[in-house]
Amino acid sequence: IRAYHLQYSADRISRKRGVQLLNQLIAAGERRVQKAALADIKPDALFGSLLEKKFVDVLRAYVEQRQGTWETTIIKGHQGFRFTLPGSGRLWELELQPVLGMAQGVLTSSQPDFLLQCDDVHIKPLAIFTDGFEYHCSPNNRLADDLHKRRAILESGNYLVWSVTWDDLLEGASSTLMVCPSPIAQV
Repeated sequence: IRAYHLQYSADRISRKRGVQLLNQLIAAGERRVQKAALADIKPDALFGSLLEKKFVDVLRAYVEQRQGTWETTIIKGHQGFRFTLPGSGRLWELELQPVLGMAQGVLTSSQPDFLLQCDDVHIKPLAIFTDGFEYHCSPNNRLADDLHKRRAILESGNYLVWSVTWDDLLEGASSTLMVCPSPIAQV
């Protein structure tokens, strides 16, 4: 802890704090539960909101209703989902909580709820936001910041953006027109 190269930071280094952190890490390790398979992980822990989970549930039901394939997989080191629809010849991946920033050509960093990508290079990845009214407007109005971030994603030219609300996911809503980018809606 008190290495020579850290001599100028000595006033901010604490052995006592180091011991506390180490004890917390050891205690967390003792509470760790090993899982035999990815399917053993509770999916509820993957989502930041009920709307996110509902979106995945509705999408999965849609795929399975049409006799498509749906599987849990690893995308960029995290759990995600991969699916196909019969007759389309396309493979889709749904990444959870991706970070889009300068490395992806997006000038204002943001974290959509999902990134839907297709193996067809002619279809741009789709940044999906599923936050409801409460998150955006209560107790603080975040709409301007959200619009700025979504605009930056669009202006990158690398992505499309889709905002999904609770109303879009209600039973029977599939018969109404959702605001979805046309290249995705036509697939």
